Amino acid sequence: VRIGKSWAPRVHITVDPTRDNKTKVFGSYARFFGKIPNDLAVRALSTEITSVVSYDRSNVDLSDPNNPKIIDPTAFTDFFSFGSEPTVIDPNSKLSYQDEYLAGVEREVIKNFNMGITYTHRALGRTLEDVALVPYTELLAGADFGNYYITNPGPNILATNGQPGFPKPERKYDAVTFKMDKRWSDRWQLAGSYTWSQLRGNYEGYFRRDNGQSDPFITSLFDFPYIATPADRAIWQYAIDPNGVLPNDRTHVFNIFGSRG
Repeated sequence: VRIGKSWAPRVHITVDPTRDNKTKVFGSYARFFGKIPNDLAVRALSTEITSVVSYDRSNVDLSDPNNPKIIDPTAFTDFFSFGSEPTVIDPNSKLSYQDEYLAGVEREVIKNFNMGITYTHRALGRTLEDVALVPYTELLAGADFGNYYITNPGPNILATNGQPGFPKPERKYDAVTFKMDKRWSDRWQLAGSYTWSQLRGNYEGYFRRDNGQSDPFITSLFDFPYIATPADRAIWQYAIDPNGVLPNDRTHVFNIFGSRG
């Protein structure tokens, strides 16, 4: 499979070591590229303007904490806006992709009844994201926000003083699946599986389950070079941990289906 200049190979092999047509040992490798969604064009390549207005706390009615109200909207202390220009795309950026490795064995233990085990490993190789050029700590100190641009974030982006501008986006999925399959015979069938898995990294991907954001390739992750200095690294260590458990991790998954006629 080829997408532009990006090759997406598929390799699969299956063998029958017992030569009795009851056992198969198999393995495969594949590379999958991410498609650029329309959402990116609508939000990043248009003039979607965001305005931020700040008020003193004394100008906010907090009698109902769930519904704060501004007493005098004209008495704001600060105002700024950004997004008046389309987001710039790095001409050297490339499509997001992940690699998948799979290996397993399956055996017909008795007539019409199979059992098997499969190991799956998926790893993010590269992603697209919108990033800003100004470190977050400098924004807190009053620096101008600047603009976003879309690139492949990583340690080489905005590197200063020997420190990486961004962590490497990581998403690693490892799973072991045990399955059984009683094929339809004697007027009944039954299929089931149990999967133990771990999903670790610092980047969920197309959808942020922790805050419900559905903006593929322009999520709020990697928006700022948090770790421009060693001090910032300590502050954001949990956000950049490449081995942290991601919000959509599901360690144990059971599936079962059966029917009788």
